[in-house]
Amino acid sequence: MPNIHDWISSSLLTPLLDVIDAQIERLCAEIDLDPSLTDAWLDDVESLMGLGFVACQQFLVSTYRRFGDDKWVLLAKGPQHLSGVSYAKVVNAAANFWKHQGEWVAGSEGGQEASTRAVLDKLFSTRKEYVLGNVLRALVKPEDARFARLVPWLERWRDSLAAGT
Repeated sequence: MPNIHDWISSSLLTPLLDVIDAQIERLCAEIDLDPSLTDAWLDDVESLMGLGFVACQQFLVSTYRRFGDDKWVLLAKGPQHLSGVSYAKVVNAAANFWKHQGEWVAGSEGGQEASTRAVLDKLFSTRKEYVLGNVLRALVKPEDARFARLVPWLERWRDSLAAGT
């Protein structure tokens, strides 16, 4: 098994998140210049948030599969948000929310939908608009809602797995 830091240093996660953050910043600047664009641009920002969470989820997957334990056990480890849920578990749920919410049938909230909503609802109601932006904001506050600020938490999670804690 390679040194744990070897394979993260070669990861594309940080540069990819930098691109997503730059696009989020550009859209937010557009909103500041023309508030009439708010609704349309916030929808685009939310889509970028979904892409960012999916990129982070891929980092989680490529990390936990190296440890051969149950993914749910591993996702619950590492730094915990004030809500009592691990950062890794929230990131995983946010990515699943974005990828699968369009498939969920109203009124049949079981399985993955129920477990995803249960995690995210601890940070922000999944029944409101712009869930992902608000979840990211809750994860990194008081900083701006940018993915670059989430990377240190993911690295701490990875390091906790490597240390066996």
